[in-house]
Amino acid sequence: GPAIQQAKGMARDFKMPSMPRAPEPQMAGMGAADTSLPRIRTERAESLPVPIQLTQGQRERTFPQQQFEREAAKNPTIGEPLRQRFAQQNQQITQNLETFADMTGAQAGDIRATGQIVTDAIAAKANTIKRKINEAYSAARAKGETQEAIDITPLTQYLESKQPQSINAGVLSSAMGELDAISKKTGGRVTINDLEEVRKSIGVAGGKDATNAHYAKELKTLIDDITEDKGGAEYKYARRLRSQYAKEFENVGAVDRLMSYKPGTTDRAIGLEDVASRTIFSGTLDDVKSVRRTLQTAGPQGEQAWRELQGATVNHIKDEITKNVQRDVNGNPVVSPTQFNKIVNELDKDGKLYFIFGKQGAQKLRDLRDTTLDVMTSPPGAVNTSNTSSAILAALSGFVQGVPVVGTALKEGAARYKDVKLQKQVGQALK
Repeated sequence: GPAIQQAKGMARDFKMPSMPRAPEPQMAGMGAADTSLPRIRTERAESLPVPIQLTQGQRERTFPQQQFEREAAKNPTIGEPLRQRFAQQNQQITQNLETFADMTGAQAGDIRATGQIVTDAIAAKANTIKRKINEAYSAARAKGETQEAIDITPLTQYLESKQPQSINAGVLSSAMGELDAISKKTGGRVTINDLEEVRKSIGVAGGKDATNAHYAKELKTLIDDITEDKGGAEYKYARRLRSQYAKEFENVGAVDRLMSYKPGTTDRAIGLEDVASRTIFSGTLDDVKSVRRTLQTAGPQGEQAWRELQGATVNHIKDEITKNVQRDVNGNPVVSPTQFNKIVNELDKDGKLYFIFGKQGAQKLRDLRDTTLDVMTSPPGAVNTSNTSSAILAALSGFVQGVPVVGTALKEGAARYKDVKLQKQVGQALK
């Protein structure tokens, strides 16, 4: 009897020790709590396409509250709501990226399909321009504008100087042979039309390997210089079209690589599955601008191809930040805030993030990145992975030590009281 009365008195007088709270931050010179940062974090998270609800610790980022939430989540029963909230947030981060990808209008099923759509759009535009060029040259020939005789001395001097190299570069010997054949046939007279035909042959021979490609480029440049300002109006128009084609499709490395094949093979210089990453992530801002300019002036097919690249960029971010082996309580990949921050910073530092997604799209990705950091990171020391951390939640375990007369009943009563108090704190953290 006396022991029971003693236990009742102790339980009645007992107060649950609460986690120490950091002093409220003060607004400079005003003496009032500065709630701007927690409010900014909350509004940023809840304004995402898939809103994310932060816990108290994530909003305030105070050491004691974050430590409580991380340690309470380890409790097998009371910590379940916290664990589920953390898992929900982890899933919502990837859901936001999936929503962003959908918002771009991309429809390709995979990264290889994206590469096919992009290269097809560029090739379609290039072929359209090539047809116009051929039509212009045909019109010039019909008017006899390509029959003007041309002095090819600079070209022959170049070929003679490269005779040693012709052993390994067949394009040099074939060009010389073709010019000799024309000269013998016409008595040394070479016309604009003859040079244009030689230029075509050089283009074919230059595709054999890198060495031939190098000399083919130099030969075509020489021919273009020789025929500059020659012929009539139709021929000059055809030359302008071809020059514009070269500036867009041949002299721009990013676009040229997307259309090129490995010398002497039918293999693409850039595999279809690598088109997006080589264009966006490995390329420079100028590369991205060149590709976008070509696609967005290629009609509906090109505009859709650009949307595919936007969607592929978002999907690449999602794949990169979820490729680790960690899984949350629901079996979903755990997002890596470090990787997310790294990718966004890399795209942002040279202006690619803004250029690809525009002002609003780039800011939304930054907001999701910042919310991910709020959700997935804690102040140093807030998370204790050692066994001793559980002592925070077991503060009552020693409450009746030194009072052996109370026995198990008092311990169980104190444990129930502790659980109720913890549940209340967990509920408050989730509001």
